[in-house]
Order: sequence, then structure tokens, then C-alpha cells
Amino acid sequence: MRITQAYVYGFGKWMDYRIDFSKGVCIYGENEAGKSTIQKFILFMLFGLPPKQREFYRPKNGGQMGGRLSIYDSIKGDFTIERSDRVKNGDAIVYTPDGNQHKESWLTERLKGMTAQTYQSIFSFSALDLAGITDMKEDDLGEVLLGIGLAGSTEIYKLEKQLDNRMGELFKPYGKKPVINQQLENLNERFNSLQDYKAKEATYREKIMKEAATKNKLDELQALLQTEKRNLMNIEKQLQALPVLHDYHYIQSQLDEKKVNMSFPENGNERLETLKSALLPLQSELAILKDNEQKYKQKIEEIQADKVDEYTINKAKELQLKKQEYHNNKKELERIENNITKSRLEVEAEINRLSIGLSIEELAELSFPFHLEKTWIQLKNETEQITNEIEHVSVEENRLKQERNYLYNQLEEIEDQLLPEEEFHRLNEKVNKHYKFQLLQNMQEQIEQNRKSWKFKKEKKHKNIMLFLMVAILFAVISGGSAVVLDRSWIYSITVLLLVLGIGQWFLGKNSLKEMEIMMESDQYASEMQEISKEEKQEAERRLLRHKNRMNELENIKDKLKDNEIKRLNITEKKKIISQRKHINTKHLDAQYESYPFLQRVEITYWPEFFHAMKQLISNYKNFQHHLYEKDKMMKQMNQYKQQFNQFFEDNQLDSSNQFEQQIKYLDDILYRQEELIRDESKYQELMKENKQAQQELNHKISTYKKEMKALFEIAQVETEEDFYQKGKLLIERSELKRNAEKVIIQLERLFPDGTWKKFLKEMADENTLILAKDTSEETIENTEKTIEREREQLASTQAELQMMESSESYSNCLHQFEMEQEQLNKFAREWTIIKTAKELLTETKRAYRENYLSQIIEKTSFYFKQLTGNKYLQVYAPMENRTFQVETDNGIRYAVNELSKGTIDQLYVSLRLAISQTMSEKHRLPFMIDDAFLHFDIIRTKRIIKIIEDISTYQQIILFTCKKEIIDSIKDFEKIYLQSMVPKEVKT
Repeated sequence: MRITQAYVYGFGKWMDYRIDFSKGVCIYGENEAGKSTIQKFILFMLFGLPPKQREFYRPKNGGQMGGRLSIYDSIKGDFTIERSDRVKNGDAIVYTPDGNQHKESWLTERLKGMTAQTYQSIFSFSALDLAGITDMKEDDLGEVLLGIGLAGSTEIYKLEKQLDNRMGELFKPYGKKPVINQQLENLNERFNSLQDYKAKEATYREKIMKEAATKNKLDELQALLQTEKRNLMNIEKQLQALPVLHDYHYIQSQLDEKKVNMSFPENGNERLETLKSALLPLQSELAILKDNEQKYKQKIEEIQADKVDEYTINKAKELQLKKQEYHNNKKELERIENNITKSRLEVEAEINRLSIGLSIEELAELSFPFHLEKTWIQLKNETEQITNEIEHVSVEENRLKQERNYLYNQLEEIEDQLLPEEEFHRLNEKVNKHYKFQLLQNMQEQIEQNRKSWKFKKEKKHKNIMLFLMVAILFAVISGGSAVVLDRSWIYSITVLLLVLGIGQWFLGKNSLKEMEIMMESDQYASEMQEISKEEKQEAERRLLRHKNRMNELENIKDKLKDNEIKRLNITEKKKIISQRKHINTKHLDAQYESYPFLQRVEITYWPEFFHAMKQLISNYKNFQHHLYEKDKMMKQMNQYKQQFNQFFEDNQLDSSNQFEQQIKYLDDILYRQEELIRDESKYQELMKENKQAQQELNHKISTYKKEMKALFEIAQVETEEDFYQKGKLLIERSELKRNAEKVIIQLERLFPDGTWKKFLKEMADENTLILAKDTSEETIENTEKTIEREREQLASTQAELQMMESSESYSNCLHQFEMEQEQLNKFAREWTIIKTAKELLTETKRAYRENYLSQIIEKTSFYFKQLTGNKYLQVYAPMENRTFQVETDNGIRYAVNELSKGTIDQLYVSLRLAISQTMSEKHRLPFMIDDAFLHFDIIRTKRIIKIIEDISTYQQIILFTCKKEIIDSIKDFEKIYLQSMVPKEVKT
């Protein structure tokens, strides 16, 4: 993602201000020039600002606060962010190339959830952030990684501190003030008090057992009472159901008396009545159908007497079928005549419009072959091209003449402005003298410096020569003494060699000093040249430069004159070629005029359009001839049809003197009458058929009903209809008795749902026995209720004694307080456990995060620090336990960070921040902003850090803010933007 342009409506001191960005941008400005405001504007456009912070940057002289930020994204392409304090409370509006608008959520998605705090932690740092690395330990580095690379780290620190404080407030192993420690003491006191009250528990248990026994006895008595009450209820129900049971016995006896053969059809009487009712209308309908059959036969005989023979009908139908064809032909003839008139008018109108002197008859002799259109188009194009070329050549010829005259005038003017040859040589010599004089002066200064340094070097070299001679003599004396003592001849050789070397070296050194002294004395340049002033030199150079420019212009004009002459020769050659083409084209035109004389009335420009017009005219003429042919053909068909009509009327001895239309109408009447007779005959034939079918269906239905009646008699096992009805009445009475029996059973089921009435029905106790049993049951219930009452009084007494023991406030309060204190302890313990677990998880998360990124970051930090220090420091070591940062030099010596200079410490932190930002920004290619972070860098290391950020800018946009002139002068590949103390209207790079 890269920022391409920013436009400020109003933000702080900036109003209507535009900046164009490239991959690397360096913004230079003195203090209070507005660098920090621009940086804050970029953050505002990307992430927005709260209302209070927006108020701080509102323009003092009024106007709209906000602006636009254009961004290029490798995935979405170019898009523009617009924010305004007055629109949607400062929310962003994003405009994409497809014309759509997007909200703040779209921008947040493109930034992958990045916040302003995260952005400033990863992609932005300044000189204020460089402090603190000297005392940084391992845990401190972990916190820096967490703070820079992880959003919300401040909240994590606060949370960690809060967790530690809360754990201390809850519990300490040897503390007294924490709440869990105090709670444990309170719970111990409550437990001791509770033990005292449990000593009285023995008496309490005895009363509890007595209460339980009384309750069990009460439950047994209640069960016995309920059983006896159910027995009493059954006796009362038997007394209530006794009349119903007697009714049931009576009905069963009646059913036994009326036992008959049960073979009778279901709903037999109703079914027999239904069959008799259905059979009577069928018999009446059959009689009507037979009467209609006779009437239909009489009608058919009358129709057959009025019908014409079939041959005549077929002949008339053939003529009638041709009637529609005749009418169609008549309409077609009218249409053809209209087309003939229309086509003739069109042809005549087109001939008059073209005005070429042709008549309608001459059109028949004309022919236009398929290649003629192409020929006419070629002739038209060739003629137009020749005409245009002639005009173009004439214009070009005049232009070349004017250009030639202008060039000759320019040539004369420039020749007048050239320097004379003597003046040119004089000015050159003056410039050369100035440079020679400057060179001699520089050499003289260098010699003087060498002479001063030579005096010191001479003394030092003389001392070295004498020292070497003395050492050689000393070693020679020692070796000579050794030779005398040891009597070794080869040691004498060494002594001689040492003396020769010492004296030779002394002699050579003396000679070199003398030669150097002679050379230093001879290196004096006495300049007798006359000094040329800088102003004279500049004036001479200016005149020489102007002379050189005039000479270049003179050569250019001569080249242009040559080109002009060549072009004029080409124009002459073109005119000859055009003349030849025009002659050939004229011959082709004459050939066309000979073949088509009427073309002489048409301009050649319109020949292609004229060709299409003539083709259309000939096509219209052919249509006109075709319509005449169709008219003759249609007239012949219509006359043939009329002859067939007259012949039919003569053959059938009909009146043929009428008009043809009347004959057609008469023929239609005959056919219509015959069709009516045929339809009537067909209708009566169909009615006869339907009548016979209906009679068959009625006879079938009647026989079916009779079979069903016979089947009913067979089922009832009777012969006559009277026996059938008598047997049906008997069965109805038996069914009524069964229904009454069912009603009685329903009543008994309601009284005895469990079915015990069947048992009572078999036993059938009398009323006196049931009354005696009822009295006995009621007496038993009364005695049981009295016993239950006595037991309840005894239970109430026992419970009252227990309640008095349990209602003692000391015991209940002690028990209640113990349970409350125990619950409170459990609550605090759960809270302490949760906080302890959260603290351990947070610590483990920070450790894993640090280990995940630390190795990558230290490797990249070493790489950048090595580049910055020119390979002086090769490796950076992260803090370990209580040790701070260490760096290793090229000779293997390690230094702690506090042993480095202030500038080197800053360079180490910048390397660390670059490494952290690069590692953390692999998922976010956002612009990287640096604000005056190189204050303590020397010139060489400033250039190196500039080279590093220029390399980073090839894959990530860098925006550098500085107030140092030497930094912006070191920038090569970055675009440079200079901010003034006063707000400019617009700045572009």
C-alpha cells in the first residue's frame, strides 16, 4: 500500500495544500514549519481522530477541516480516502475506480484491523524514541517487542499489574491482612463454637426418632381409613344401582322370550321401499320412449323425400369451393392494379428526380453488371485523390518557398552576431590563462604545506638513521667480542656485515635527505603570469558560450536548408507523377461516358450513390413489368370460373340469365337448404339411436331392481311381500330391547367404572343386607378417625419440643454464620484461582510472543547495524537475564551498550526499530514515517542510513521528516519537499 497524493482542505496551519508522494519522500522544514502537522494529517486520514483531538487541529482562520488521501493498493488498485469534520462525525468515505463509495468499515478491512496506536508503534518513530536502550534487559526487550508489535500492550501491562495487586489483596502465605487469611481465622472460630452445640444433640435425636415413629403410625391409620371409606362408597353405590340392576334383569327376560330367526337383511324394510319407489318412474319413462320412437321414424321419411341427388350436390359443392378462390382472385386483381399504378408512378418520379433524360421504355435496354459499382467507386476515389494531392502539393510548394526565404534571413542574422576570429582566440586565451593561474596558485599552496611538514619529518628521519647506525655498531661490537671469545671465523663475517649495513643505511639516508632538501628548495613557482579576474573570466566564458550557441544554430539552419532543397525536388517529382495519373484517369472516365451517356449530367463525386439509385430504378421497373404479367394471369383464371358456373346452370335447367353474383347466391341457397335437410335427418337418426339405447338401459335397470327385491326375500327366507314386512317388525322390537339394555349397562358403568357391577349382578344382595353392611362400615370409620386424632396430638407435642430446641438463636446463628463464612471463603478462593491462572497464561503468552520474533529481529538488527557502522560491529546480542545489549566488533571484542558513544547507541536503536518494523510489517505494507531520528549521526553514517532507507523504499514507501540540511542534501533517490515558514498555496514534486 502506497500514498500517492494528499490534499488538505484545512488541518492546523495548512489550508488548500497538496503534496504528491513517490515511493521515497523527504519532507524538509525548519522548526514550526508544519512537519508534525502533516504527519498527524496522514494518521487522521487513515485512522481518524476523536472529536477533542480534531478540535486542536481545526484551522484558526475558519474553513473546513479535513482532506483527501489517494492510495495505491496492489489488490484494490487506486482509491481515495476523504474525511471532513462536518461529514458523518469525521468518518471516512472511500472512492474506488469503479465509481462506488465505501464506509469506514471497508477502509478498516483494507488496513487489516490496524489502529493508529499500532501504526505509530510499528511504522513510525522519532528522536524521542531513541532513549532507554542502554538499560534495556531481556524482559525489557520483550516488553518493547510486545509494545511495538502488539496492539493494546499498555492495557496488557495495566492488566498484569492489576492481577498482581488483586492476588496480594486476596492471599499471602504468611500475611494477616489479605481477605482469605482473615476469612480462615473467622471460620476456625465459628467451627469451635459449633462443636459446643453438638454436645446437646443426643436428646434431640431421641425426640426426632419418636416423631418419625408417630408419623409412620399416622400413615398406617390414614391408609386403613381410606380403605374403609372406599368400602362404604361401594355399598352406597350398590344401594343406588339396585333399581337399575332390576331393570336389566327384566330386559334380558324379554329378549329371551322374543327369540326369532335372525336372517333378515339390514334395513330391509327401507331398502324394499326404496326399490319400489325407484322402479315406478322407470316403467313410466319406458312407455314415453316407445311413443317418441314412432314420431322420429315419420320425420325421417319426410326429409328423404325433399333431398336432391348426390351428384348434383357434389358438383355444386365443387363450384362453391371455387367461390372463395374467385373472390380472392378478385381482391388480388384489385391489389395488382393498385401496384401497377403505384410502380409506374414510382418509376416516373425517380426518373424525374434523377433528371438524366431517360424514358420508361429506355430502362428495359439498360444493364448494370456487378463490377460496375466497384469501377465507379475507384474512378471517384482516384479523381478525388488526384485533386487533393494537387492541392496538397501546391500548398507544400508554397510553404517550402516561404521556409527557404525565412532560413536565408535567419542565416544572415546569425552570421552578423558571430565573434570575429581574432576576438574568439583572444577570449579563449584569457579563459585558459585564468585556469592556469588558479592551478599554479593551488600548487604553490600545496608546496608550502609540504615544506612545513618536511621539517618535522626530516628531524624524525634523521633520528631513525642515527638510531639504526648505533644499533648496527652495537650489534657489530657484540658479535666481534663473541668472535674473539669463541674464535669463530663466520662470526667475524657477521660483524663486518652489520657494520656495512649500518654505515650503508646511514649513507643512503643522508643522501635521500639531501635530495629531498634540494627538491623542496627547487619546488618554488614564481609566476610571472598576469592574473585574470573572475568577472573577466566569466564575461569571456559568457561571450564564448553565446558564440558557440550561434555556431550551433548556424549549422542547424544549414541542415534545414539542405532538407528544404531535397523536399522541393521531391515536390517537383510528385507533380510529374500526379499529371500522369490524371491523364490515365481521364481516359477511364471517357470510356464510362461512352457506355452511359447520362453520366455526363452527374458529377463524379455522386457516381456511387447514383449507381445505387439506378439499380433501385431498374428494380422498380422490373416490379412494374411483373405486376402487368400477374394481372393477365389473374383475368384468365376468373373468366374460366364464370364459364363453369354457366355450364352448371344449363345442365340443371336453372335460370342462367341472372348476373354472376346472383347465380352464386342462388347456388349458396340450394346448398344451405340441402345441408339443413341432411342435418335434420342426421339429428333424427341420432335421436332414434339414443331412444333405443335409453330403452335398453331402462329395461336393464328395471330387471336389476327386480333382482334386488328377489334377493331381499331370499335373505329374509319369505315368499311374499307381506311376510317380509311382518318379520321386519318383529326384529325392530328386539332391536329396541337391545338398545334399552345398552343404556342400562352405560348407567351401571358410570356407577362402577371398574366393572364390579357384573359381580354385583351375579350376587344380587337384597336391600336390607346392604343397609346393615353400610352401618357397620360407618362405625369402623368413626373409631379410626378418633385414633388418628389422638396420635396427631402426641405428634404435635413432640414437634413443639423439637421446635423449642431448634429455635435457640445461639445454635442457629452459629450454624448460619459458619455456613456463610465457609461460602465466602470458597468465593475468595475461586477468585484467587482464576486470577492466578490468568496471570500464568498472560506470562506464558508474552514469553511465547518474545521467543517467536526475537531471533528474527536480532538477526535483522545485526544486518542493519553492520551496514551502518561500516562493518566495524558484526553482531548484536540480545539482553540475557540482567545483562544489557552487547555488540561484537570485527576483531571479536564485545562491548555493552552503555560503553558505546551516544551516536552509536542511537544507530543501534534505529537498527532495532527497522528490524522490528520489517518483521512486524510482513502482513502490512504501509508507509514508514521517520521523524528526525538521525540527530547524533555523523556525515558518513548519515549517508549509510540514507542508503538503507532508500533500499527499503524499493518495496515499502518511506516518508522522512527532517529539519537538518545535511540530511536532505544526502538524499539522492527520494523526492524532496521543502516546507516554508508560511503556508504555501501548493507544492508539487
